[in-house]
Amino acid sequence: MEDENTKGDTPDSLEGLAAKLCSTTLLDYSKWETKINEWQGPFLRHSYLPEWYKAALFNELYYMTDGGSEPHLSPYTQALMKRHGRFGYLESWEYRMVTTYDVHFYASYAIASLWPDLELTIQAEFTGQVEHSAEKEIRFHMEGDKAPLKSRARVPHDLGNPYPWYAYVMHDTGKWKDLNLKFVLTSWREYVILTEKNRRFLDHVYPAVKMEVQEGMEFGS
Repeated sequence: MEDENTKGDTPDSLEGLAAKLCSTTLLDYSKWETKINEWQGPFLRHSYLPEWYKAALFNELYYMTDGGSEPHLSPYTQALMKRHGRFGYLESWEYRMVTTYDVHFYASYAIASLWPDLELTIQAEFTGQVEHSAEKEIRFHMEGDKAPLKSRARVPHDLGNPYPWYAYVMHDTGKWKDLNLKFVLTSWREYVILTEKNRRFLDHVYPAVKMEVQEGMEFGS
């Protein structure tokens, strides 16, 4: 029978693991600070980068660790996903939307740097959703107006939720201006940097990009 005085003190108990974590942190935190400064320093000291970009670049990286990741194989027919699988990650443990695009835009630089193939699969999947529409009208909670769940020629807010009753119905994101513009900018980055101007990728994204640019011109008029 376990002694109450020693309960939780074993190395593999939660308390024991917490003690190990704290010990490692106290011993190595100065090394971590040095590594972080070496990593972020060139960007933070860069005179041509605006302050908002620096803040977004580093302060949005929480999404990679606290958002929760969901990698899984997919029957998606594009060769890109057949090769690398399908990848999505949660906005947070509370907001379980998969790959929320407005937040993903800021985290995507880290994904593109570390896992470029996964970043391409994300962009390819969103590309396929631009022309898709879900005409069922719903009432959005904040404004109280009714509109289609997903409008054609609009980048979706996210790629779904494990539970339908938690789907994003707070605002009509078809009226948001940032999602489409972020999609266009990201497509250009992927084409030039990640694929090094691969023609197959261009053929895949160009119709959606053209559609978004045209919609953006009308949106702003």
